[in-house]
Amino acid sequence: MITRTPKRCSRARFQGARQILRLNWPWYALALGLCLVGGGLLGLAPLPLGVALGLAAGAGAAAAWGILSLMASHWIYDRSGIYDLAWLAGLLQQPPACWVNVHAGLDETSPALCALFPAAESRVLDIHDPASMSEPAIARARRLGTPDQAATPANPRRLPLPDAPPTSSW
Repeated sequence: MITRTPKRCSRARFQGARQILRLNWPWYALALGLCLVGGGLLGLAPLPLGVALGLAAGAGAAAAWGILSLMASHWIYDRSGIYDLAWLAGLLQQPPACWVNVHAGLDETSPALCALFPAAESRVLDIHDPASMSEPAIARARRLGTPDQAATPANPRRLPLPDAPPTSSW
């Protein structure tokens, strides 16, 4: 087992949940709007019971989705320890000779992998394909950039990797 303590990625409190909110803000704005409109209509005038129940259910569902998705994001990205990579170091008997990090535009782990495995050959591949990955959240994530390590553009269906670990520089 590797005994080196991994370098923890420098992350602010609630950074993961804030990043999810930032990258997917139109969905959260829509959910907030539904809550406000539904709640406002319920408070303005007496409505038929079916309409009132429908508005309450819609506003409740929108609120629940927004709150629960941000709570799940916080738990996964901020509280789970996924970014400190201690879990990865604990899985390996010895440091790898090489590693590959594949992402679609926002790479937050390559610097920590470089610090954890400084002697290993490393490759960072960016599999973003604008024709098939047109989601606005991915475009927003790509604009955040990855300043620490340049990535090689790659086709996700044919990654430019050897069949066996390299014995020399890639």
